[in-house]
Amino acid sequence: MMVHTNLKAVCMAGDSEDDAGVAQIEYADALLARVAEARLRLSEAAATADSYAVADALDELELALGLARESGVEVPHAGHRHEESE
Repeated sequence: MMVHTNLKAVCMAGDSEDDAGVAQIEYADALLARVAEARLRLSEAAATADSYAVADALDELELALGLARESGVEVPHAGHRHEESE
């Protein structure tokens, strides 16, 4: 996972660099989880053929991917399993 220092979490982090690093990782992990959840919702909506549900799920996925891109978080391709950081 690639995390840049422009993450919004840095602005809210504590005084130490360690706190900022932890905040960056937590923010990146939250964004990746949001993308994964949005992908799952889209997949489920597509299976129902409900065009409104598909549109809503697609909007959420686009928003989540946009936030990740703006924050410098590299999102793995769909189907790639995200592993928790140690």
